[in-house]
Amino acid sequence: MGKSLDKAVKLLNYLNNKESLNDSLSSIQQNLLYNKDEVLILVEKINSLRDLILIKDDVVSLKEKLDLLDANILYKTTKGKGRTAVIGSLLSTNSEMLSNTDNLVSGDAIVCEIQTKGRGRQDHKWHSSIATSLTLSICSIYKKIKDVEGLSIVVGIAIVKVLEEMGIKCSLKWPNDIFIEDKKLGGILIESTPVDKSLYAIIGIGLNVYKNTYEDNSFNHISLEEYIKANNLDLTLNRSTLCVAIINKVKEYVLNFKKTGVEPFLDEFNKYDYLVNKKIEVKSGNDIIKGVACGLSSKGYLQVKDKDNNIYKIEIISGHIQLIK
Repeated sequence: MGKSLDKAVKLLNYLNNKESLNDSLSSIQQNLLYNKDEVLILVEKINSLRDLILIKDDVVSLKEKLDLLDANILYKTTKGKGRTAVIGSLLSTNSEMLSNTDNLVSGDAIVCEIQTKGRGRQDHKWHSSIATSLTLSICSIYKKIKDVEGLSIVVGIAIVKVLEEMGIKCSLKWPNDIFIEDKKLGGILIESTPVDKSLYAIIGIGLNVYKNTYEDNSFNHISLEEYIKANNLDLTLNRSTLCVAIINKVKEYVLNFKKTGVEPFLDEFNKYDYLVNKKIEVKSGNDIIKGVACGLSSKGYLQVKDKDNNIYKIEIISGHIQLIK
């Protein structure tokens, strides 16, 4: 299905670049070298993901202009070490990187238009519909597992900084969720694997840009588009320039993190801490800790104070957190 979806993305780009957003079947066949049956199958696959294309009297029409990824913008404007790949469709950007570590260097990034089997922590799904979200991964290489402690905190701060510069106020729900008010805007999933004497950390990022049908029902969700409309902000979204800004900022923050560790970032995290002073319940294995979130430790662990004023430190690798009302 991956290759056929890549062809589907090619068809979408072709129509999206037409001023009229349409073309005849015969012209599409000639220009894209697809046969008629292939075009019809691709249209069916596209519409199964999002109702976008209409065929009438042998004319194939896109129902609306799409904010598709522009590979030229990403190639030309991403900064720092590493290469950027823009791919039509993948099961998961993280999985793609994890299965190709032999070809990775620190700073490499993969962005895809359609992600069909993305995931978050606790096995939550993070799929991407067509032209509605950002799904990307960045590789960062370390010497040992302890060097990665707090990485998701730093990545979260970088993303929130980009959005703040746009006039969008966000918060960070430890360890890896990006919130607007009480709704989830995006998430971070860091997966690591040893390669020779190094540890490859793959930083997966998902962000809701436009309103979508959300796969993960464990949170209330929001998109940037919905927030901008609700707050009457004078902002025009562009997924490609937003993606570049996120990649560049994450690379910058990760580079500093490699030199200093997480501690210098903690004051900054405190400005965006979604959980602080909230009553929470943390489930870790068979243990359940109830209390009030009281910030992070010097290592970036969540601190929870129970009713007897005992303080527990929860490592990033453990626990599922829910609010208690």
